[in-house]
Amino acid sequence: MDLSGLFWPFMGWMIVNDIFDFYVSFRQVRQVSGNKKPPKEIEGIATVEQFRKANHYSYDGGKFGLIHHAYNSVTNLLMLYFYLLPWAWNITFVYGKQLYPALTENGLMHSFLFMSVGAVFSTVTDLPWDMYKIFVIEEKHGFNKQTYGLFFTDQVKTLLLTITLGGGVMCLLIALIEWIGDWFWFGVPTFITVLVIVMTFVLPNFIMPLFNKYEPLEEGEIRTGIEKLAARLHFPLKKLYKVDGSKRSGHSNAYMYGLWKNKRIVLYDNLLDQMKEDPQQIFGVLAHELGHWSYGHTWCNLAIGIVTINAMLAAFNTCNTDAIYEMFGFTIGERKPTMIGLVLFMMFVWSPVETLLNFLMHILSRKFEYQADGFSVALGYADPLKAALIKLNIENKGSLDPDWLYSTLHHSHPPLTHRLRAINATIQGKKSR
Repeated sequence: MDLSGLFWPFMGWMIVNDIFDFYVSFRQVRQVSGNKKPPKEIEGIATVEQFRKANHYSYDGGKFGLIHHAYNSVTNLLMLYFYLLPWAWNITFVYGKQLYPALTENGLMHSFLFMSVGAVFSTVTDLPWDMYKIFVIEEKHGFNKQTYGLFFTDQVKTLLLTITLGGGVMCLLIALIEWIGDWFWFGVPTFITVLVIVMTFVLPNFIMPLFNKYEPLEEGEIRTGIEKLAARLHFPLKKLYKVDGSKRSGHSNAYMYGLWKNKRIVLYDNLLDQMKEDPQQIFGVLAHELGHWSYGHTWCNLAIGIVTINAMLAAFNTCNTDAIYEMFGFTIGERKPTMIGLVLFMMFVWSPVETLLNFLMHILSRKFEYQADGFSVALGYADPLKAALIKLNIENKGSLDPDWLYSTLHHSHPPLTHRLRAINATIQGKKSR
């Protein structure tokens, strides 16, 4: 596929896409600005003070997001226009050769070195943004629980995991793409499928415990109720954990993970604190999560993820010609740097497709959320689920009246008012039968 002459169209796409994203985010900031009164639909859900606190949190985060977005857009355009990627690629080879004489240009070790240097650079340049968001915005609105020591420890752990685990997986993929040749259509999909399944086991069991402490949920009404709910649905619950999410943030959550007959449920400690007066709310939330399991949403999302990654790699294999490298300033020798080609392809060629796929996935995700809510209602948890959704939204200061376009493009979950409306409709439908 000849991609020569497409540099400026790609640049144009980036500019148009960034301007549109900025416009959509600006709509949300405008929507939550000021001290406006809540719309009629919010009455009975939240007080005026709660509504305004949620808006102020969304406004501060949105305004910060606009500035960060503009910064990223400008730096990405400058990086492309001045061919900084080829410069960085060549610099890592020159200095890497001095440290490791066996380093070969466009080789696997060169790719690993380039990715490692890039990970360090990104971590350092993102630090001011991450610190401002956590220690200024989150702190201002009462969510930050981190110390500076914990923050920097997390940064180091994440960087080391990115270099070792991420770099290792990237090198395996690059080696496979370069070695497999005509067997690409069989070998790469097989590798990706195995990798995704392995990572669904590795991440919660080995990676996440590096950041949080997981301990069995203590005996009591909540544990007994969850075990009874799981047994009622024949859910293969093997472990029930409480995680110390409150040591980093005031945001609360619950989730489940595991494949086949090895399921685990995890509850944030601050979620337990928020709902300890009415455990039925926790059961309503977990009935929703079990709805995702019952309807096969987890497997569906897993399959879509595998198919999407393989489709992207197949498209890259078709487009992996000298033209895509030369278009962005790389001089190609005897061997093309596959990692660079993959990065360029994902950032620029695949970007429009990814934008569309994300939009479609949000539509599907919202449908799944409505189905899971309906499942919880069918089990008799309508009122506890509604109370829990309202409490979670208010405690986490979620936007109660988001801009419709921003919500459509950026939120994987429907707005709270839409979910409550759908739950009430389901209840009315049951009563009319």
